[in-house]
Amino acid sequence: MEGMSSADRLTSLTEAFDRAGGSGSKVLIRRVWLGDVPTHLVRRQRAVYDSYSGAAVTFGDDQTIASREPAEVVARLCELIAATRTDALNLRVHLPGMPPEAIREQIETLGTEVVGPLRDNWPAP
Repeated sequence: MEGMSSADRLTSLTEAFDRAGGSGSKVLIRRVWLGDVPTHLVRRQRAVYDSYSGAAVTFGDDQTIASREPAEVVARLCELIAATRTDALNLRVHLPGMPPEAIREQIETLGTEVVGPLRDNWPAP
């Protein structure tokens, strides 16, 4: 499931999938960021997405999960997993125009401070 939709929208999709007898993975995409999210880059990327949909459709509020505290990122991801009944995550940190060093730092920090606690606290289906 793409990372631009709200939890309510994604929950309706996963519920429909389950009712239809879907048996594959329900993978949720979310942009995550530890620290101050580079909002100018997020806005630039959202403008690209909006250009795909035309003027009549908007993706709504930004769904990036960002915090200076790893525990908050874990808690928000766990809430989202439980609400949407997803069973896998695709976490994104890259934004066009972001220096490779910043991306590497995010990957390393998320790997050491978020992934383990997220795995340990993954909501039961």
